[in-house]
Amino acid sequence: MTASSTIGVDAAENEPSQIGCAHLSSAVLRMPPGAVMGFPSVVYVCSCVRPDFWLDRVQPPYQTVAVAQIIELLDDPDSALASGNDVSVRVAFSGADFDDYDRIIQRNSILHFTPPADGGIESAKDRLDRVGLTLIFEDGVAYVEEPFPGTALFQEMQTFDFYADTRVTLETVYLDTPDRMSRHIFYLPAIVILMLIFMLQYRRRAQLVMSAT
Repeated sequence: MTASSTIGVDAAENEPSQIGCAHLSSAVLRMPPGAVMGFPSVVYVCSCVRPDFWLDRVQPPYQTVAVAQIIELLDDPDSALASGNDVSVRVAFSGADFDDYDRIIQRNSILHFTPPADGGIESAKDRLDRVGLTLIFEDGVAYVEEPFPGTALFQEMQTFDFYADTRVTLETVYLDTPDRMSRHIFYLPAIVILMLIFMLQYRRRAQLVMSAT
């Protein structure tokens, strides 16, 4: 059972590529018209380097569910988080900083739920306990208790002060978007754009040759 931090829930593992595409777009569009093909080049490069850059704008990679609903989903035998499934859930925590209790920090994490070793059915509480997440619901707020040593969240949550006046809370739960289209579909427009760039460059070169003669 593991839990690991991540830069951001919005496609965290692809964040460098997303930032790179955004910077590339800005840089290319500021260049002189004759230097590059402009927008078509940006679209082509982003489609090849990271096709889900466009997919994320058409269909978000994650959907947000109510924090209280995580208990129902973990107990529901028909949900994607049902006991017996090997699944990961992205979550966001908020609370007082351990080094400065007046400062509120946020941390994103990935909770990895694995099937029980005996192949049985575990309750939502038992599964959360195994990753080190103990929740107390009060007035619709999910407060987080300090994880026990040896659990997956223990070391990761050391950045929070669990004894400050501002209690640590579970802010958001993110689930993978079901039936998401394949990102590879965006290779098709990239090929079309590549052909367009080739044709425009070929025509430009032909004009330069004619003007030179």
